[in-house]
Amino acid sequence: MVAEIEPNAYGEYKLFVKNLPWSATEDTLYSTFGTVGTVRFARLCTDANTGDSRGFGFVSYTNKDAAVAAITKLNGKNMDGRQIVVLSATSRGENLKKESNGHGNFNETGKGICFKFQKG
Repeated sequence: MVAEIEPNAYGEYKLFVKNLPWSATEDTLYSTFGTVGTVRFARLCTDANTGDSRGFGFVSYTNKDAAVAAITKLNGKNMDGRQIVVLSATSRGENLKKESNGHGNFNETGKGICFKFQKG
């Protein structure tokens, strides 16, 4: 069963994707998630110092049915030997309240964990 998914302030249905293989790129996210609908954007979160993947990212759709299909069809999918996890993304404010316990959510500049992207 898929949890209810609501649009964000921009009318997009944003998904959180974790357990991505280190070989994943934003192009990989676009092509994989594009199989269930038109991807609005895809972001792979990277390490600020090395530029290496952190193993998670975000994918957004403008169509709710595509977002639900992505959760239903791609959650648990094998991607380069790893089973990815696809969830409805929660707002950053909710996550900061839940995770403001000093376990590496911010780097030394105070920026969030997904502030540097491969593109754009």
